[in-house]
Amino acid sequence: MSSSMPDFAAPGLFARRPAWRSVPAEVRLAVEQVLGARMCASRDVSGGMSPGPAAIVELADGRRVFVKAVAASASSESHRFYKQEAVVLAALPRSVPAPRLLGVTEVGDWCALVMTAAEGVPAGPPWTDDGIRLVTAACETLAGIAAPPVLPPIADLLTDLDGWHRLLTEHPGRLDPWEREHAPALARLSAGWPQWTAGRTLVHQDIRADNAVIDPGPEPADIPSTAAAPASAAVPGLAAIVGPRESTAGAGGRVVLVDWSFGCAGADWLDRARLAADIVGSGHHDGPAAALEAARRVLGTLPGGAGRFVAALGGMWRYRSVLPAPPGHPTLRGWQRARAQAVRGLLEVLIEPSHPARPCDAAGRTGFAAR
Repeated sequence: MSSSMPDFAAPGLFARRPAWRSVPAEVRLAVEQVLGARMCASRDVSGGMSPGPAAIVELADGRRVFVKAVAASASSESHRFYKQEAVVLAALPRSVPAPRLLGVTEVGDWCALVMTAAEGVPAGPPWTDDGIRLVTAACETLAGIAAPPVLPPIADLLTDLDGWHRLLTEHPGRLDPWEREHAPALARLSAGWPQWTAGRTLVHQDIRADNAVIDPGPEPADIPSTAAAPASAAVPGLAAIVGPRESTAGAGGRVVLVDWSFGCAGADWLDRARLAADIVGSGHHDGPAAALEAARRVLGTLPGGAGRFVAALGGMWRYRSVLPAPPGHPTLRGWQRARAQAVRGLLEVLIEPSHPARPCDAAGRTGFAAR
């Protein structure tokens, strides 16, 4: 079992965002027009996978908002994701722990999204037990909410969950010894994923420590926009801004889930399965053994399909890591490769019936073995 734990907060594994001041003046002016107030100051925000600038902005009327922008020429993929996130955010019911969309504007090939700032600290990386508890509760909230009709089914978004099979048939020479030994069982475990991931529940579909902001305070009041977005910006966007990376130990309060580009409809356990994968992928404050045990606890409360989904995620990350990097995302393939390696310990638990750390479901059944 791999004992290494990559630092996913390291700059080399996330996109390097340019400063907000690099955004063209006409785009910044359009954002001010959407908000109906002048921007007085900004604080750049780092992290994530997009090459576009992001910032917490102070407005002349006293509001603090989160804004992010990207040019299609920098990344057509991120530009498309921003537009999709706008659609998702605009459709979410108010019971969802998400930022509130304030406006969106498009100028030239730029798209800018403005939303309420998620005040607080990220759940990690690395994770803590308190952060896991709070984010699990947020995922359970989503599990009780029906997906808005405009959201696509998960099978329309994740097209490479058969990654282990594709690696075996298309790139067998790229597999290392561990993968050659385990990929056949993992491919069997992942088979048929469009059927067993389907559902009508709201799914965030990108649960990561850096996409969950822990706010120890009460539910914030609404921050209305004082001006409507121009007609060309009929599509709305994402959100969230946080303070310094402090420990979430002893954390209380609420969680705001940010970055909704992949919001979709699916099975009600998908976000918690994704959480389990991220716990071992991003690491735990108390080390790899604590990460594995925490991920086992999460999976142990879920149906057997949750373990299959983790196996499929590992295959998706590893398969995509051998593909050419998309324009504007030079670090993405490295992140996917490191993530696929980091989840190996959990994958061993899922495919080896005799493994001492293998989880059971809530009824005591060992439901995660490949058949």
